[in-house]
Amino acid sequence: MWVFLAINLLGFGTNAVLYFFKLPNKVETILNADAFFITLAAICYIVFNAMLYFIIKMHFLLSTRKE
Repeated sequence: MWVFLAINLLGFGTNAVLYFFKLPNKVETILNADAFFITLAAICYIVFNAMLYFIIKMHFLLSTRKE
């Protein structure tokens, strides 16, 4: 759970720093896109975060399992 949270905070922090220094970070491209691409980006973000969470959770459960 902590790894999942750390990866998300790292992503948010990186985007915040890039936005603060006015460096290109593709956020402007997403904001200027139509509703289809914004929805697609949101779905991909949710799906990949869920996959990451479940992979980390399965790895933790398998590593704590006693044989």
